[in-house]
Amino acid sequence: MADLNEEVITVVRKKWDRAYKIRIDNEYNKTPKITFEIQTVITDNGQLVGTTPKSIINVDFDPNIEYPLINPLDDSVISETGGNHTNIQIQLYSLFKHLVKW
Repeated sequence: MADLNEEVITVVRKKWDRAYKIRIDNEYNKTPKITFEIQTVITDNGQLVGTTPKSIINVDFDPNIEYPLINPLDDSVISETGGNHTNIQIQLYSLFKHLVKW
């Protein structure tokens, strides 16, 4: 016999990976390094269910590497080129100089 209070609910579960920590190591007279700590995120109907650490990526800054620029809202390619380590260093340095004025 069916329960009169029974209700079918649709749940939209989403799962993705994201960099939740980014660290820059810029030791004197050494090649700067960047570390991304990656986690898997799960939500149900937009509410956080949980996160799980997944992996760590460590790379040296390399001014010769170029990569496409990706839109963080939908992962579409904004430009096939344009991203490079030199621009990141310039932007981060500029942000630092701006923030220390405060």
